[in-house]
Parts: sequence; structure tokens; C-alpha cells
Amino acid sequence: MGTDNLFHKNRRKTAKALERLKDSREKHTVIMIISEGKKTEPYYFAELIKHLGLNKASVFIPVKYGGNDPKKLAGMAKEEFENDPQGYNRVFVVFDRDTHTTFAAAIEMISKLNKKHKDKFKAIISVPCFELWLVLHFKFTAKPYQSLPGAKSVCDCVTDDLKKHIQNYEKGSTDTFKQTKHLLDDAIGNAEKLEKDRKSAGTDNPSTNVHHLIKYLREELDK
Repeated sequence: MGTDNLFHKNRRKTAKALERLKDSREKHTVIMIISEGKKTEPYYFAELIKHLGLNKASVFIPVKYGGNDPKKLAGMAKEEFENDPQGYNRVFVVFDRDTHTTFAAAIEMISKLNKKHKDKFKAIISVPCFELWLVLHFKFTAKPYQSLPGAKSVCDCVTDDLKKHIQNYEKGSTDTFKQTKHLLDDAIGNAEKLEKDRKSAGTDNPSTNVHHLIKYLREELDK
């Protein structure tokens, strides 16, 4: 009888433990952030996660892509998500407008994914490129960017502006967040101002919605 009672007690404990685990899983928000590049963007967001004090298990940042084709990036986000569709609450796909020929196709793919998966995907776009978000840490600008024929690409022009504030900046830098984190609120304010300005002007050059991702992560921290 004593052995039977012990067995039933242990079984009840196990059931309760499994129920608590299930409840925790249901309440736990898991986010994927997938971006262009092998270093600059993945390192930036990894350092941001640490700065915000978010649980590393809550944010998955794949780094195996490392390319600059928006459609392929969106396809990888789709593959990662659909391998574990119950595992992610939100998926953020971070890419540049730049001169990518597959930009529109990536937007269309993300739109279709949202119809299928109840708006779990969000495109985080910078026009012309991610470096604009970094520039906004230091100043507000609504100056349109254009390539210089035979000389500089459109993103080279943005990088030149950024180097006025971070002289040693190079694409692929791994310490960008460390050099800009003290100005994060300034960047958010400037990005919000730019977003309103671009709507009034009827153009997206320049623009970025990286601040939407930052604010989402902050809101998760407050829960």
C-alpha cells in the first residue's frame, strides 16, 4: 500500500511539473530575428538583446545565411519558421532596399506568409541600407541618397555620412552597438520623426523601421 501511495504521489508531481512547463511555454514569447550580412546586423541585434536584458532563449538570430538577397532571406525565414511553426511568436526579417532586384518579391513573400500564419512576420526595412539607422543615432536627416555614377554606391554614400560620427566604421563591424547604444533613444526619436516626414513627402528615401523592432523588444522586457 505504501509503495502504491508513493507511486501515485510521484505521478501527480510529474503531471503537475509537466502542466507548469506547458503553462510556461504558452506564456513565453519566442522571437526570430533574421537579417542580411554575417556580422554587422547579427552582432548588432545580439548585443542589443544583452543590453535589454532579454533571455537569450527568447530570441533566435540565425547567422548561417549571410547573404544580401532579400527574397532568399525571406525564404530562409519561412523555412526556419515552418520547421517549428509553434515555436515562434514573431519573426522579424531585416533587410535593405539598396538596389536589390528581389526586394519586391521578398515583400510579397512576407505578405503571403502573414496571410498563412496570422501576421507573425514583419519586414524590417532600411532605405537605402541599415547604416541609415546608425546615422539616426547621431542626427536627424531626410536627405535622399543616390549612387554616384562610376564612384560610390548608394550605401557607400550613407556609410560616408556615418563615418563622420564613427570614423573607424566598416561594413561587417562587430562593435557597432557598443559605439551607439548610448544614443538609442535619440535614434528611435529620429526614426519616428523620419517615418512621419516620409509619409508626408510620399517617398521612402531615406527611411527605416528598425525602431519598430527595438520598441517591440522593449515591450517584451516590460511584460
